[in-house]
Amino acid sequence: MKNVLFYISGHGYGHAVRTKEVIRALLKLREDVHVTIRTHAPAWIFGDLNNNSNVWITDAVLDPGVCEDDPLHINYEKTVQKLSDFLKTSLGLVYHETAYCMQNDINLIISDIPSIAGEIAARLGIPCLAMSNFLWDWIYEPMIMDEEEQNAMLLSIRTGYSKMAHWIRYPFYHQSSMLEKISDVSLVIQNEVKPLEVLKSELNIPSDKKVVYIAFRGGLDSRTISKAAENSGDYTFILADSDDYAFPKNVYKISLYPRFSFTDVINFADIIVGKPGYGLVSTCVGFKKPLLYPRRYGFREDEVLVPAIPNYIPAIEIPHEDFFAGRWKEYLDKLSMIPVPEKSIRTDGAKESAQIINEYLG
Repeated sequence: MKNVLFYISGHGYGHAVRTKEVIRALLKLREDVHVTIRTHAPAWIFGDLNNNSNVWITDAVLDPGVCEDDPLHINYEKTVQKLSDFLKTSLGLVYHETAYCMQNDINLIISDIPSIAGEIAARLGIPCLAMSNFLWDWIYEPMIMDEEEQNAMLLSIRTGYSKMAHWIRYPFYHQSSMLEKISDVSLVIQNEVKPLEVLKSELNIPSDKKVVYIAFRGGLDSRTISKAAENSGDYTFILADSDDYAFPKNVYKISLYPRFSFTDVINFADIIVGKPGYGLVSTCVGFKKPLLYPRRYGFREDEVLVPAIPNYIPAIEIPHEDFFAGRWKEYLDKLSMIPVPEKSIRTDGAKESAQIINEYLG
């Protein structure tokens, strides 16, 4: 057996969701692979991999991520402090994980995208591959105002990346000189979804109005959703795993896992409302779904991500004032009138990534 370890950032769900698809593709490609997943992301995200005898999912915090005041604002001061605290103890973490890898006879490390994975692999004398559209040093760079402090912190992160053998780079990326070997792949999303007829039957949602999926993980007040629905009676809204708030009749609350995936519901809906994070944007682009989004602040990833969105799907930014006041109808109507761009992007990045990984397994 070949033992492959995936280190996955636990910040948000996107890193785990996309890496899950790469792991699934790898297991289809190779029957002699055992996968260990080390992450702080919740295990339920990995779906069917939890029941795969060749996959072992364990909890570990591998990087500090960022601190958010709410889903639309990053707190730079808290993020830098958290990063500083993490770096002070990172050497001990490298020693611990190196021993873990030795005990489990790891042959290859894949990182999305903790930088310490490169340090661990270097100590073991095995390859480490990065998989992502961004690297953490690029995200942190504008947050650290003191130049001396910035140089010291970023050097530690960049040293880890520089010891990685290969960057499997996803679309909507930034430039970096940290890794010499780079392979650009297509979008990594979940391509297998439940048939629309099945979802229509199981969700029991009327099909006489356009369906708007509010894909806003955490932080969106139920009153905002209620106002939006009241002001947009000619739309049907679906909301996953909400509280017991008494919404208007055109709001339908559904449960996702294990019955449905995030991607199932996006494919079912006509319009998506959510923050423009990589996972949501990639899935909307892959399934050609219009996106209504409020601007995020402090998320450097948006520098390359947001300008690219209108190239592939209808997209409109809604001002915060209108968004939180529930004045969505005007924007939903406009979004419905925008033609879908002809430009598209391939969505078989998981398979492409698995093939690159396979080359390192021999």
